[in-house]
Amino acid sequence: MTFSSMTFLWIFLPSLLFIYNIVNKKWKNLVLTIFSLIFYAWGEPVYILLLLASILVNYAFGIIMDQLKNDLARKLTLTICIIIDLGVLIFFKYINFIIDNINAIAGHEAIKFAQIALPIGISFFTFQIMSYVIDLYRGTIKAQYSLLNLTLYISLFPQMIAGPIVKYKDVEKELRLRKVTANKFANGVKFFIIGLAKKVMIANSAAKIADYCYGLNINEIGTGLVWIGAVAYMIQIYFDFSGYSDMAIGLGKMFGFKFMKNFDDPYMATSISDFWKRWHISLTSWFREYLYIPLGGNRKGSIRTYINIFIVFLVTGIWHGAAWTFIVWGVFNGIIMIIERIGLKKWLDACPIRILCRIYTCFIVLLSWVMFRTDTIAKAFQYYSIMFIPRANGLRIYDLSEILNRQNVSMLALGFIFAFIVPYIKNVSLKPQIKTFYKTIVEPFILCLVYIACIMLLVANTYNPFIYFRF
Repeated sequence: MTFSSMTFLWIFLPSLLFIYNIVNKKWKNLVLTIFSLIFYAWGEPVYILLLLASILVNYAFGIIMDQLKNDLARKLTLTICIIIDLGVLIFFKYINFIIDNINAIAGHEAIKFAQIALPIGISFFTFQIMSYVIDLYRGTIKAQYSLLNLTLYISLFPQMIAGPIVKYKDVEKELRLRKVTANKFANGVKFFIIGLAKKVMIANSAAKIADYCYGLNINEIGTGLVWIGAVAYMIQIYFDFSGYSDMAIGLGKMFGFKFMKNFDDPYMATSISDFWKRWHISLTSWFREYLYIPLGGNRKGSIRTYINIFIVFLVTGIWHGAAWTFIVWGVFNGIIMIIERIGLKKWLDACPIRILCRIYTCFIVLLSWVMFRTDTIAKAFQYYSIMFIPRANGLRIYDLSEILNRQNVSMLALGFIFAFIVPYIKNVSLKPQIKTFYKTIVEPFILCLVYIACIMLLVANTYNPFIYFRF
């Protein structure tokens, strides 16, 4: 089930909101947990057992750790728990990749192994579980003795499938006591509609163009189509993922939870360092707190800092998927980050023409997305070659009228406006009277129109993929 499906919009969410708001407050967590488990099991009923098993294991280890007084014993308990969590993640997400590479090196099927299906959202809920036990060991949180509350934290449907990654300490109090005001609920609805529009109106339209271009035979595609596909994917992945995050944040507000902002106009960044402070903020924050700083951060000299940055981005690439393209994508970003830290960042910060810094950042990001999108490293470098060595269409001329139609092109242009122009003007101060009129009359009217437009598009189209569901 996805947030942009008719089942969710017209059956799941209304039913949950109705039941949640009529039951006594002592039952609200139970209702939300049951619906969250239904939400996860809707598409993959078998893997609900894996999710519940992970919750039970970490719940038990959390209780054991809380009871232990000896630091060595607590550290051993944490280590075993982390090994189990990572072991499950590695088995389900990377075992196919590992065995395929072993067989490729051997030159024959040295290991016979049935392909393992990837449970949806396993990377996200594993990191959330790990943040709980790590913070418990550090003493920054107290052990959660309510199995129901811990289950709710891990399985909470708005964010468990594709983030944002929510640390336990950020919602610890809200699991026990939270209040939904009319203003907070209305703000949640606003976030949800904006996210839905990002996904349905912009991301889906850009996806049609990107999928078409990337789906063509590499020997038959020209420079123009490669650039069109690359730009379309750059728009798609941002509005797809930020749209989902906005919907998750909005749904959280509807039920009294406050999730962290996950995107902050990333394509307005003036460096790759700045970009990673704005893109997938919850993941960047997680890696900084639980990997970069424990490795030593920037406290042990320049060389060690560069090594730590490289390790973090190598792991970031691995986290995104079991493919060499993701690993190269992560390493590429790590190398650029190191180059900026060595000296390029100082030049970028001193550059008086800020638009040049943004062009540089978007160019590097666009190149990285080509690697992220393609199936193999060889194919990615073929795309790079075509991008920079002009080539006309190869064996045939493509009819682009279907894919580059008025709707797709206009939505792609709208994506450009909201990604690159609106951030410049969105903080313009308005007179109090105008601001009040906009907030009370204009904005609700626009949101209603946008929501209706999204529903019409969903009814008319079945093409509705979510990129980050595979992570």
